[in-house]
Amino acid sequence: MALVTATVACIAVVYVSTILAFIRLAEVASTAPPSKLRGGGYRPKYWMQTFPRRNA
Repeated sequence: MALVTATVACIAVVYVSTILAFIRLAEVASTAPPSKLRGGGYRPKYWMQTFPRRNA
């Protein structure tokens, strides 16, 4: 029974963190003006931290 509880808790944590990440990404993309973003394109800070190779 402990294994089931641990599995459900782990899935819940991943699920919630994923939703929060998407909400944060949407907030940054919608509230920040394009001039503040590096490159002037549609790239929030979260995207920069997640994929550093694309900016090199």
